[in-house]
Amino acid sequence: MSYESFHMQHCLGQFADRDRLEGGYGEYYASACEEGRLRLFSLRDASNRPHVTISLIEDFGEWSVGQIKGKQNATPTARYLPDVLALLNTLRPRPNDSVDLSNLGAIPHALPAVPGKPVEFGYKSFAEMDALDEQHDLIAVFPHLASQLRAPDPRTQWLALAAGNTLADAGGPRHAAVTAAIEISSSDDLPDASWPEDVFARHFPGMPDLLSADGEGWLARLSGSSTRQRRRKWALAVAEPQFFRHAGTGMTRSLKLSTAFARRQQAQICEELGLGRDGREAVTRFRRNFFYCPSFRGLAAIRGDVPGKAWQLLAAHAMRQSYLLRFLVVWGLVEAPLAWSLLLLNAQRVRACFDGWTMFGLAAARGRTSLVPRSADPRAEPNMAALVEWDDFQRSSAVWKKLNWSSFDLSSAA
Repeated sequence: MSYESFHMQHCLGQFADRDRLEGGYGEYYASACEEGRLRLFSLRDASNRPHVTISLIEDFGEWSVGQIKGKQNATPTARYLPDVLALLNTLRPRPNDSVDLSNLGAIPHALPAVPGKPVEFGYKSFAEMDALDEQHDLIAVFPHLASQLRAPDPRTQWLALAAGNTLADAGGPRHAAVTAAIEISSSDDLPDASWPEDVFARHFPGMPDLLSADGEGWLARLSGSSTRQRRRKWALAVAEPQFFRHAGTGMTRSLKLSTAFARRQQAQICEELGLGRDGREAVTRFRRNFFYCPSFRGLAAIRGDVPGKAWQLLAAHAMRQSYLLRFLVVWGLVEAPLAWSLLLLNAQRVRACFDGWTMFGLAAARGRTSLVPRSADPRAEPNMAALVEWDDFQRSSAVWKKLNWSSFDLSSAA
């Protein structure tokens, strides 16, 4: 145990009295082993150097995973995952809520039942999962797992980005829109106002100029039938349900703001984004976190209980970001080229992650009303008011009905 600790730089074999091997963490773990409460395993190479330390703990008469640690208590590198899986599938410990398993990408699954015998469990890698909703929910909580996929599709890449993974070490190339989103949102300061146009020209050379400052539509629907206008209208429409729900409280169907509503909305958004404290810093923070979905953090508490919740939260986040952005432009806090780049890339995210306006809108309604941090019971269904509101939007608004879902796709020019 002392040798293991020396090479792995963790506390397993740290004794208070190294000569007598007594006291400290070392005696605690040694006593647990002697009493049959703990089993320890060390993955070593041909030179007897340890690389992974695994502990199993006695759990109501069965063994379950205690810890799986690499050097300095870090998650072992992915190259050791096959060896860890081999051990787990030999010992078949009962699954528990071990974060170490999820961090490594070792996923438990029930084996076929044998009459008269208790259910046994096997373990497979994250990349081998068949249940895609569960796999995606895991990415939302453990975004680094996306890098274990051989060639993650654009949908998975957008999800990983929303969880904070820039996919720098992904198994396949990044989608052009994802790369553009990372470039535009990651820099501390924009080089100049035209920089978003340079990014678009580099990643979407087949596109007409989508980011020029001319045109309107930030708080009123676009007119015109040019390709550029159609794409802009599609991107603006992502936030349409958010505007629609305020129609009865000061906003008309044409998205014209009344003075009273504009003031209330401005106060609310200023508070939400922290604009009153340091407007410039708050806008920079908004840009840098534009594609990051903070509500994913709450998924750890309900992981596995509500499959597909990540997509609901992502839909609600995408809709809200476009909504906020449109106000920031009108208030003169974000310049048009940057705003159009964020809005269009957010629209591409929505287009890649959902199969139609109805799927996206319903997911956003559910996500908006059941955001994990705000819900007393995150497993509860969204309240009926949200569903009624969504049904009312579907019946009353013709905007989404006139926009063909497949008519927007930046990737065609990548």
